[in-house]
Amino acid sequence: MTMLRYIIMIVALIWSIKLSGQTYTIYTPLGNVIECSARAEFSQSEIVQLNDYYATAYPRAVMLSNSTNMYNGNGYAWAMQRGYDTCWINTYNKNGGQNIQKFYTNDLYTEIANTNLQSIAHVIYYYKAGHAAIYNPSIPGLYQSKWDHGPLMRHEPGYGPFSDMDDRKYYRVLGYYLTLHGDFETYVGVSNTYSAPIPGNSNYIRYVWHIYDHKGNDAGYSISSSANVATVTFTSVGVYQLVCEYYSTVTGEKLGEGFLEVFVDL
Repeated sequence: MTMLRYIIMIVALIWSIKLSGQTYTIYTPLGNVIECSARAEFSQSEIVQLNDYYATAYPRAVMLSNSTNMYNGNGYAWAMQRGYDTCWINTYNKNGGQNIQKFYTNDLYTEIANTNLQSIAHVIYYYKAGHAAIYNPSIPGLYQSKWDHGPLMRHEPGYGPFSDMDDRKYYRVLGYYLTLHGDFETYVGVSNTYSAPIPGNSNYIRYVWHIYDHKGNDAGYSISSSANVATVTFTSVGVYQLVCEYYSTVTGEKLGEGFLEVFVDL
């Protein structure tokens, strides 16, 4: 089959399936709503044809898994790498509103502006192409991404079927490491209230409090807590470390910690 016939066939196939798929929602770790598209899988013959096309058209890329209509580059990089099921995520939702942007606006992902640190990015976002990839540190200089309806590929950063592949931004999940609010000096038998700063949407955060003495023992105090606020009464003199751990109620993952060192006297 000639390359021209391949291209005509692929364009016709992609055009016919771009309008397919019903939508459903998932939530980012901090509760932002992401619209996904549920799609029917290709037939085996269509998968073979798509595999052959991309292998022929992009010989410098390495195919890691078969073509599929079940997820795209955004779903692979932004969601599936964090444990979500396979999903197809478009840049904009069906009403034209922002979709992908919610992953890195008031949520876990932070842009890495320093070019020297871009190799530690969790997601490489081709912001003009509406595509995303991941970086595999075991294979320097190459990215992995799902090429729309095509295969999952390992490729050079600017090599692939998308336009403007040199226009990229780099994002990394940066854990929250915050200072707890409250008195850092107190006395035995005095009740003190401490609070943890709230990152993002508190409706999707679970807080777990711990207190340790200077030997690392979980003793010498009494505590009652509700969400990001804890009331603590110390029963022994010493130096204590208050820790509040943040967990996403969406994914269950740990988002970060808050700390405060407290000096307790008689």
